[in-house]
Amino acid sequence: KVLGAFSWAAFSVNHLDIAPQYASALMGLSNTFASCTSFLSPALVIYFIRDGSLERWQHMFYVTMAVYLVGALFYWIFASGERQPWAPAAVNPDAESLSHLQRSRVV
Repeated sequence: KVLGAFSWAAFSVNHLDIAPQYASALMGLSNTFASCTSFLSPALVIYFIRDGSLERWQHMFYVTMAVYLVGALFYWIFASGERQPWAPAAVNPDAESLSHLQRSRVV
């Protein structure tokens, strides 16, 4: 649960960091790929756990651990919080004319 909390905290805000105006689309796309495991995992369990022995279950947990670690390492190495060039910052032309107090109310 602890590792899941760390990965979810980083993963969920990363969409906002790299492309705020596209964060909802990116979150939907990444969650679609993540949801594929919910229908692939039963097939994988059936493949690994044919006779229901403890040794087979142990293999299944090793596979689960490996998938989790590979995903975490991939994210750790390649993820970035930098705004992407394909997602420029949105500019509000009316913000220039607003006072500080008005700007705080708009936001």
